[in-house]
Amino acid sequence: MKRTLIVGVALAALVALPAPGWAQAKTDFSGAWTFDPGKSDPTPASGRRGGGGRGGPAAVATSLTVTQTATQITIDRTVGQGATSAVYKLDASESTNLVGDVFLSKSRVSWEGPKLVITTRKDMGLTPTGPMAEESKEVLTLEGGVLTIVLSTRVPPAGEQTRKLVYTKKS
Repeated sequence: MKRTLIVGVALAALVALPAPGWAQAKTDFSGAWTFDPGKSDPTPASGRRGGGGRGGPAAVATSLTVTQTATQITIDRTVGQGATSAVYKLDASESTNLVGDVFLSKSRVSWEGPKLVITTRKDMGLTPTGPMAEESKEVLTLEGGVLTIVLSTRVPPAGEQTRKLVYTKKS
């Protein structure tokens, strides 16, 4: 009798406690977004820091269009006169995207509660000292119609750079 009562209480407690991932729905970042320079971190100083290439380190998407399904998220970015599109799988498997005309990026997505985390490695070719790669981590949060992306980029030997980018939803 006592053992049955203990087992019953334990099962009731197990059922009453939400399992991680069950209780919290994933944030839907879908929408059209416009960059808000006034709420974002300022453009970093120029130089060999954080992700050169087209547009240089200061290049920021002036607008984003995000489409999200249960299995993937697509982020279309407008940078100056150009546009890029990247598709990321939401099941934590690797996603491969073309960056510009020649570079491939490999990314994985994970969730930290309601935040979406995209970790990417861009192979940027060979240099006299060996292969060069850019590693980045984007943490997306959504609150009150405001999309915030904290972008950390590391390009050896220049080091790491972190910048907060804020986007408001278009009407």
